Amino acid sequence: KKGGRNIIEKRYKAKKIIILLIVSIPLLIINNNGKAISSVKTYTQKASIGGETVNELTSEESNVEERKIVEYDATTGKTTEVDMNEIRQKIATSYNRKGVKLDRIEPYDPYLTNNGINKYKLSPTAYSSGYTRVNDTSEFPYRVTCRITVDVYGVQRGGTGFLVGPNILLTAAHCVMNQEDNDNLFANWIAYPGYNNGTYKGISSGWSRIYYSPNWKNGHANQDDWCLCILNNSIGSQVGWYGSMSYGSSSDMKNLEVKALGYPESPGHTEYQMFSTGTLSNISSGKFDMSAPISEGMSGGPISRTSDYYAVGIIKGYYTFRPETSIGVRITEDIINLIRENT
Repeated sequence: KKGGRNIIEKRYKAKKIIILLIVSIPLLIINNNGKAISSVKTYTQKASIGGETVNELTSEESNVEERKIVEYDATTGKTTEVDMNEIRQKIATSYNRKGVKLDRIEPYDPYLTNNGINKYKLSPTAYSSGYTRVNDTSEFPYRVTCRITVDVYGVQRGGTGFLVGPNILLTAAHCVMNQEDNDNLFANWIAYPGYNNGTYKGISSGWSRIYYSPNWKNGHANQDDWCLCILNNSIGSQVGWYGSMSYGSSSDMKNLEVKALGYPESPGHTEYQMFSTGTLSNISSGKFDMSAPISEGMSGGPISRTSDYYAVGIIKGYYTFRPETSIGVRITEDIINLIRENT
């Protein structure tokens, strides 16, 4: 009897184990599936780069006194430090003649007629959100504002940049280096000037070299969010480029009326070029605040004076606590010198 009781108890325990396994298997599958779904970051087919929200508590300028600049060559894979003092002295010597203003690069429009009149006319459409759509991007300077596309694990994302030389483009550092992936370079980076729900005359280019502040990777400070791209093709010779200007005095920029251009996610889904207008405030050595609204996708776009075609800054993003206040990165003397050195 005792042996029979043991056999019965063993069979009972075995049945309990089998029942528990049967119940547990679907629960394990549900939990594992749920975990997998929540850990995968999903995107729409076309998403935007940046228009970064910036926490005001961590948006102070870095305390680095000596601002260094590095060059990365995609062909050789080498990163080298640039001697900006040497470049500055070289440029001062080369351009030490009457009529050349070293604080700026002149704009260029290959479509201007002899009497200085552009043959294209602009037909904008205003939006109640504070944006104006550029219906005809063949007009200057909208033609030299570029939509940037990159590939992020098979998903296309969009941002903005602008031409400042024959084969030179300015944009935000976070439109070239992926902050979500340890600042690795975006794959399949392409700039399309004058994009308007399609390419302008099929013109586009990737980049071969970039210049940027090494402080960007160290702390992602606002004023370090810029990148100068040397393009594979001289598309600026075909469509033109913005003038770019560095102000020597911050006080001269206060209340400056500006236009911010780019390819916003909303409105437009980064397919259409938009602009907004506003004034500058809180100007410091490397950045400024701006009342012109911006949206995701406009990061890297030009901030130009409304009075002419000189860009004075690069769109960075907007404040978390004050979404109605945007942030711009100043075009500095070093950036002007890099443009001149590579033109």
